[in-house]
Amino acid sequence: MSWGAWSKADTNDRIDPEAFAAFKIGLNTKVAKVRYIIRDVAWVRFKP
Repeated sequence: MSWGAWSKADTNDRIDPEAFAAFKIGLNTKVAKVRYIIRDVAWVRFKP
């Protein structure tokens, strides 16, 4: 199993919400059926 960084480098070390086009979660497996459980997701705004 291996993984790699597929995003471009972060130039300012901050999360820039306006730069998000999509948020994707993926999985490489030979199993025919996979179930994701994602909990307690929240968008948080930070004041500058």
